[in-house]
Formats: sequence, structure tokens, C-alpha cells
Amino acid sequence: MAEARADRLPQGLHGALLMAALTLAVRLAVIWLQPIAPLLPDYAEYEALAQTMAEEGTYGFGRHLDNNPPLQASYWPFLYERHEAMFRPPGFPLFLVVVRALAGPSHLALAIALALVEALTAFALMRLVERHYGPRTATLTTLLFAFSPGGAALVNKLAREALLTLATVIFVFLFLRAKETGRVRLALGAGVLAGLATYVKETALLLVVGAVAWSTLLAWQARKPQLLRLGVAVALGAGLLITPWIARNSLIKHKPMGFTCVGFQWYVSLVPVTTWHLKATQAELAAVDPFQAKDCADVGDRLAGVTRQYLAERPLEAATTAVGNAAWFWSPWPRWTLPEELPPIQQVAVATTALTLLLSACGFWLRRREAFTQFLALLLALTTVAHLTSLGVPRFRVPFEPLLFLMAALAIEALAARFKRPTAA
Repeated sequence: MAEARADRLPQGLHGALLMAALTLAVRLAVIWLQPIAPLLPDYAEYEALAQTMAEEGTYGFGRHLDNNPPLQASYWPFLYERHEAMFRPPGFPLFLVVVRALAGPSHLALAIALALVEALTAFALMRLVERHYGPRTATLTTLLFAFSPGGAALVNKLAREALLTLATVIFVFLFLRAKETGRVRLALGAGVLAGLATYVKETALLLVVGAVAWSTLLAWQARKPQLLRLGVAVALGAGLLITPWIARNSLIKHKPMGFTCVGFQWYVSLVPVTTWHLKATQAELAAVDPFQAKDCADVGDRLAGVTRQYLAERPLEAATTAVGNAAWFWSPWPRWTLPEELPPIQQVAVATTALTLLLSACGFWLRRREAFTQFLALLLALTTVAHLTSLGVPRFRVPFEPLLFLMAALAIEALAARFKRPTAA
């Protein structure tokens, strides 16, 4: 009887297409029922960069800094450079340029484009999970993804996380396939994909770090040095893609630079605003004031210095803040909100997310000895560590939630099997 029910589940290409269509329908329904509310000032930044890119063929905020209320009201206007910007990587602005060229400068068109990206993610997720766990687990995992509150909400907010979610699922598929077959080309392709995703959001580099660490661990445990080739191939593929942007930033600023303004990220993540140079003199304050900085690199240097001083003077408080960042990263509750600020539908979403996180934790525990689970756990652990020194906003977790949905699906199946009544022979 169980086998007969399994045969009726969507499988293969047909099943993946069906789940992609369902995900698209859910996202379009949310777009129809809820007003599109771009995430500000983030979306305004990407839009200004995209407009300058399309109009002038350069990367910067250009004339779109003028008469732009969201940017003028931003907490970090000192990071906005009219020319040769580096505060935001160019991947998502380029995506906006493409969407605008195909469908015009419409928020609705962009939301639909992101919904299509989510449908592609559902297709890839279904194929990934079915390959390793079968159609039942794949269907349940993809259903959790299709109805996930976080993914649906971010589409309406016109956020870039949808692109990174798709890249994460395809990366895991390619890298695990490379491990199974030993094909270095697949690992190289996974690295190239991660490199491309880094231009959308720097968090994609954690995929590379996880793949390198896991292949190294497997090579050591199995005494098979050839497994190291997979990690090297991933790192090489990603490095080939991200090196040009790092070189570009370094040449522009005439000093070694990273992918973006790291000093600013450390500052806003670890130093409470109320402690901004409480004991500083006016001269010291002017020396580090980001509003007096000449460019984004100077901002990073100034605020990195403030952060180092704060860490030296108040290490316990900084450590508490870092732990709080990681805790908020895993929180089902949106940061900076109070219970009475959430409408009933969002309260349901919070409860659903909390239950999913609990089930995923159970899934990780039940499957803790499996190599696949250990790889996913490693990726999530690296992501958590990275957010110790980065703002712990729960939406930053969304690109990695398909991995959680898989573990939650496995937990649901285990619970169902446990409480299922035995049938007569």
C-alpha cells in the first residue's frame, strides 16, 4: 500500500515541473493579495545603481543620488559614491537592468521575475532531494519551500535573496554530484556558480568555504587525497570569478581591498550606536567620522578602527552583541518589531517558521551520522559563525532555508512512521 501511494507522488521531470508551477502560483498569489513594498533603503540603492548602469554604462549612484528620498534618509549615505562604487556588488543591479530591458521599470514585473526565480529554485530543490531521498521526501521538502513565509515575503519586498537561494540549491546539487562521480568539472562548475552568486551577495562565499572544508575532512577521514581536488576545483572556479571585482576595487582605491566595505559591516554589527565615541574629543571624533570620509574605502578604515578600539575596551559587551547577532539570525521573529506591531497573518508566519526550525533541528539529529546531513550542517554552522560579526537579520537565513526544509521533511516522515499504526499482516 505504501509503495502504491509512493508511485502516485510526483516524480522525475514531471514532478519537478509540477512543484515549480505550484511555487510560482503561490508567489503570484502573494503578489496579487499583498502590496509590493520594496525593502528600503536597500532596493533604492540597487535601483539607483541599475539606472546609472543602464544610462551611463558605469557603476555608481550618479545623478540618482539627488532628489532620492530613501537614499537621503538612509543611515549610511556616506557609503554612496557617484562613480566607481563598491558598497554594493553589481549582481542584483545587473539583474534589475535585464528585467527593465525586458519588461520595463515596473515593480510588478520585478516581483514576477523573482517569483520565476523561486519557481526555478523549487525545480532544482525537487531534483536534488529526490536524487538522495526519493520522491516522498522531495515532495514534502518542496511543499515546505513553496509555502515558506520568508521566501514569499521577500519576493514582495523585491529583495535579492531569491537569487542567492537558487544558487545555493544548485551549488549543493553540483557539488554532491561531483563527490559521487569524482568529476572535477562539476566541482569547478559549482565554484563558478558560487563566484557568480557572490556578485549578488557576499554570503555565497560561505558555500566555497564549506565545500573546501568538507572535501578536506572527507579526504582526511577516508585517506583519499584525491578528494581534495574537488575542494580545490570549487575554490579555483570561485576565485576566477571574484578576482576581477577585487582587483577592480583595489586599483580604484590604490590599496588592497575586499569585495565590499567590511569595516562598515563590522561596525554596525558589533558597536552599539549609543557607544559611538562616548569618550572621544571633537578632534578624535572628526578623525573617524564616516560623514567626513572621502570614499567608501576611507569609511571602512575609519569604522574598522572604531570597532577595534571597542573590541579592545569592551570585549565582553562585544561578545554579547556577537552572540545576539547569531541568535537573531536563527530567530523566527523579525528583528526590531514588537508583538503588537505584527498583523495576525505575520503572527501565523512566525509560528510556522518556529515550528519549521524545531522540526529541522530534529531532522539534523535523526540523520546526524549521514554525510549529506553533515555537509548541510557544516554550511549552516559557517553561516552562523559569519553572522556573529554581521547583522543577524532573519531574512539573511532565507537563502539557506531549503536545507532546513529538507531536514524538517525528514523529521516529519520519522514522526509519521513512529505514530503510524501497524497494519495487520
